[in-house]
Amino acid sequence: MSTHTKCQGQTKKGKPCARKAGDGGYCYQHVAGAEQAGLTEKQRRFVEAYMGAAAGNATEAARLAGYEGDDSTIRAIASQNLTKLNIREAIESRIDSDPLVATRFDRQRFWTRVMLGKELDGEEPPAMRDRLKAASDLAKAQGDFVERVEVSGKDGGPIETERSMEDRKARIRELMEITKAARGGKD
Repeated sequence: MSTHTKCQGQTKKGKPCARKAGDGGYCYQHVAGAEQAGLTEKQRRFVEAYMGAAAGNATEAARLAGYEGDDSTIRAIASQNLTKLNIREAIESRIDSDPLVATRFDRQRFWTRVMLGKELDGEEPPAMRDRLKAASDLAKAQGDFVERVEVSGKDGGPIETERSMEDRKARIRELMEITKAARGGKD
C-alpha cells in the first residue's frame, strides 16, 4: 500500500516539486533517489527525458537534458550515459517503480490471456485476428521464430573480409594524412 506525500524533488528553478509521491518520496517525473545515486542535475534530466519525452531514445534524451554539441557528440554522450552504473540504476529503478511500464511477465501474461480468449473487450472475447496476433507476438517474444538473413557482397558475390597488403598500406597512409591534417600539419 503506497502512501502519497509531497515529492522531495525540485523544479528546474530550484523550487520544491508540488506533485504527490509514493513510498520512494518522489513523483513520476523525478528519479527516485537521484541524489543518493550520485546523479548530477543534467544526468537526472537525462533519465527523466529518457523515460519520458524521448521514449527510450538516448540521443534525444541527451539533447532534451541540455547536453550540447553536434549530432555525433550528443550521440557519444548519450551512449556514455547509458554505460554509467548510476544512470542505469536510476533508469531501472524508474522502470521498476512505474506502474505504467509493463514488465516482460506482464506482456506475456496479457498476450496469453488474449490468445486464449480470456481477455475481454467489454463483454466479448477478442476476435480471432487479435488472438492470432497475440499468439504471434508471444512466440516472437519467447524466441520461437528464427529469421534467417543471407548477406552477400557486391553484385551478389562473396563478402570481402581481407584486404591486400597494398590496400592496407594505402589505408594506413590515408589515415596518417588525416591525423596529420587534424594536428595542423604536425607529425
